[in-house]
Amino acid sequence: MDNTYLVRLKAYDARRGHVLRRYTYAGIKFQEERGWYRVEKPVADYLRTVRQLPGDAYSPLAFDVSTDAEAKALDAAEADEAKVKRNASDELKLSAARPAGTLTAEDLPKAEEKDTRRGVGGHRGARKSGHRQARVSSRVNARRPRSRPGCGARSEAGGQRRVAGTLSSSWPCAARVTPRPCACGSCRLQC
Repeated sequence: MDNTYLVRLKAYDARRGHVLRRYTYAGIKFQEERGWYRVEKPVADYLRTVRQLPGDAYSPLAFDVSTDAEAKALDAAEADEAKVKRNASDELKLSAARPAGTLTAEDLPKAEEKDTRRGVGGHRGARKSGHRQARVSSRVNARRPRSRPGCGARSEAGGQRRVAGTLSSSWPCAARVTPRPCACGSCRLQC
């Protein structure tokens, strides 16, 4: 048994980069749920080099490889960390109280109370209907054709668009813009 080691796949923890849940090498399928596997030295030496993400040298190691004594120590440490409720017979650290004179939230001056009701004050998006209206108008504005040089310009009065008599074919929208009679009816301009 001198030439064997205990090997296990590290527990899944995406935050730490441990994302492997199973791994197969030399006909042995390693699964996270099964815990420790006893393997020969050449297999253990290879598994020491396996990373969580293949080809990424900065990825964490995928396996815990240890001797029997090291594995027992790891299991004992993990069991102690996983233990939530402490017994009176356990060695407990002293939980020190806050020293007198320490500033707390109760010592701070009270701030004015704000009206937290919905739709009171704030910006337009705070009210549900105003927010919806802002979204709808932005969609409508996105569909409107923009004026481009050669396709027309905005007039000074009323913000109406005048379309020049000749359209520039260099702009892609030139073929789509069709002149319409002016809404006022008193001028001969095409808007």
